Amino acid sequence: MDKQPILYLNKEDNYLYLYPEAAKQVGRNDSIPYYFHDEKDNMVFAPCQNYSSLYHYCSINTMMNIIRSKCLWLTNCQHSNDSQEMLWAINRLQEIFNDLKKSEVMNISSKEQLLEYIKNQKDNVSNFPYINNITVLSLFEQIEKNVMATPSEKIKPDSILNETMNFWSDYLFEDLKKNIFPTYISCFSSEKDNLGQWRGYGDDGRGIAIGFNINILDRLKDNDVFLRRVAYHENIQRMIIEKELFEYLSNPMNMKNWAYNILPVFKPFAFKDEQEWRLVFVPKENPTLKIDCYFKNGELKQCYTLPITDNFITEIILGPKCNVKREELILFFNFFGFKIDDKQIINSNLSYR
Repeated sequence: MDKQPILYLNKEDNYLYLYPEAAKQVGRNDSIPYYFHDEKDNMVFAPCQNYSSLYHYCSINTMMNIIRSKCLWLTNCQHSNDSQEMLWAINRLQEIFNDLKKSEVMNISSKEQLLEYIKNQKDNVSNFPYINNITVLSLFEQIEKNVMATPSEKIKPDSILNETMNFWSDYLFEDLKKNIFPTYISCFSSEKDNLGQWRGYGDDGRGIAIGFNINILDRLKDNDVFLRRVAYHENIQRMIIEKELFEYLSNPMNMKNWAYNILPVFKPFAFKDEQEWRLVFVPKENPTLKIDCYFKNGELKQCYTLPITDNFITEIILGPKCNVKREELILFFNFFGFKIDDKQIINSNLSYR
């Protein structure tokens, strides 16, 4: 029996979903996302949690600043605790592009040749390894849509991808590395009570984690602020790039803007335990957010402030070493217009001290 594709990448949320036929065969739901990663020869494959909240781990002082100002701070991601922030993602992006340049797709010179190539690849997709099976489908389905919608005379005779690829190789990657444009982020985790998050971001367990409504965060894209889940697995990173790349073939200059939507959410696999999501803001002329400043390690840093209201916050998790009294925390939140009751305040279950 021929092998069939199992998973596809949903561009809207960057999650993997089961094809309906595959879902029937294994008795699983095709409407929920799945998470996978491979370690050596072993594949880990399980349903993703259906998140309603994302958690911002912070110290008590940072929490007080957020609530008093009724704003989240979006700070320059290059000032994070990862010394290779953005640079690693640029190198990863370049690596994937170099692989694509070697592809036989580069030798195609007409619309007819490209459509025939896509047809052949779809017919032979069962010959690809498991992971590449998913990648190839997402890649060629996106190419086919763009090619079908493009008049033949507008497809350049030299190569479908050559101009775009050379543009990146000869200019954009070097420019990105030398002049990384400030990109501002606010970080969250899908992990509700995670020891690593308490240690790294929650004042070693003395702080709190503020639960934010994921649906409200996602709607901030109307203000040029977009919510994206960080991609750690290299196969997922490749699939994201291949699926989105071909929308920018007609105007390579737009690709630099696209890159800045990708770079902040690509991180090495070693960081996967953080299960991070990010609000990302790339300032343009007349930015929608207000600029502000803060001190860090004796230096003055720039940030942007994102206004929040009462409905943003779903719950408060008290760190395993947090000594703040629940009734005092409720009064504090209510005083500044955030209606929090006792049921929304949860103690950490971790026995960390």
